[in-house]
Amino acid sequence: MFKLAQTRRTVAGLAAGVALVGGFGAAIAAPERADAATPSTCRNWEIPSKFSVNQSNGYSIWTLWKTSAYTWAVDARYGGHNGSGPLMHGRLHLTQFDTSGAYPQVRFTITWSNGSAGVYSGTIDGDGFLAGTTSDRWNSNKARWNLAGTVYCLG
Repeated sequence: MFKLAQTRRTVAGLAAGVALVGGFGAAIAAPERADAATPSTCRNWEIPSKFSVNQSNGYSIWTLWKTSAYTWAVDARYGGHNGSGPLMHGRLHLTQFDTSGAYPQVRFTITWSNGSAGVYSGTIDGDGFLAGTTSDRWNSNKARWNLAGTVYCLG
């Protein structure tokens, strides 16, 4: 499990790449709330060391292993593990984890082996669901995303 303190954490961003085949994501200005009706009262969240992310454009991302405190090796494919798209490899880097408000802010970047880069912004709702928006760093491809499962409140 990956535990972060309740204060805002910002880590240096990742190097940028080129556009991604099939349209993966990077930054959107304002993250969408996982559930605007359920604000969080938790001030200490834990993110699993292994997790999956589903995107509205059909791509699935899953962590393979943790490479450092804020970084994971990841794979992705259109349609999930056994999907129809080519398997892509990347590195996910947590760049913000701010649990100071009712809607904790999460931001991470993923750089892909094909040169693409994405920035994902989202919030954690009161039930531990993490969701948001993404768009490719180098083109206009956009998608909504959600963590498959929940993050955990430690207090």
